[in-house]
Amino acid sequence: MDIQIERLGRSFSGVWGLKDVNATIRAGTISVVVGANGAGKSTLLRLAGGRLCPTEGTVRYEGRLLRHNAVSLRRKSMLLDVDDIPFGGVCKIIASTIVDYSADRGNIEEVVSDWLRRFEIQDLVRTTGSEASKGQAYKARLVSLFSINPPIWLLDEPMSAGLDANGLMILEEQMMKHRADGGTVVFTSQWPRHAVRLADDCLILDQGKLLWQGAPTRYDASIDVPLSNVSLRAVIDGLTEATDRSVQT
Repeated sequence: MDIQIERLGRSFSGVWGLKDVNATIRAGTISVVVGANGAGKSTLLRLAGGRLCPTEGTVRYEGRLLRHNAVSLRRKSMLLDVDDIPFGGVCKIIASTIVDYSADRGNIEEVVSDWLRRFEIQDLVRTTGSEASKGQAYKARLVSLFSINPPIWLLDEPMSAGLDANGLMILEEQMMKHRADGGTVVFTSQWPRHAVRLADDCLILDQGKLLWQGAPTRYDASIDVPLSNVSLRAVIDGLTEATDRSVQT
């Protein structure tokens, strides 16, 4: 499923968190959104998933307008926000998501059980939220995502969600598999190396505006960034360094 973003903006109490963003994210690709803290990365994903209503502009899935009350269309995507993990333990997290998405696969229980085993959290299905660590709770969200498998995956800072080495390996494998199956993956990251290693497309945000979009390996440092913008400069320098290293290898 393609995502078409046109003149998208969101204001918070009169302050623009995102402003006049135009972008197309193609199906069968992995896209990464990078930028310094406060650039608008999380806001963009929440708007793209229908979690927030835009102040201006539109989001469309395959040409269909995404509205806050368009439940069936919103179920075409799933947003995993590291700051929005439901309370109630691993079992409740998974069950509530399956109910919310009206997942009606005949073998859903077997699929969930398999993912619980692969993430090594099968013994936590009866624990309360306080007994599951941050990484374990995020694994439960991933179990829901992989079991339901909507066309569009929106992952906010997944590499910073407390996953262990096994969890990170599974996540990256499934991101690439979803792309190969024609799905759409959009994730945010503070680490430009993730962009070069995993993504086909890269969006650079700064202060709510889209500065650049393109293949991360083709970034040529053409953006004029003031030296005073230290945080953004660090992101771009990291992307350039990662790109140069990728070309050398």
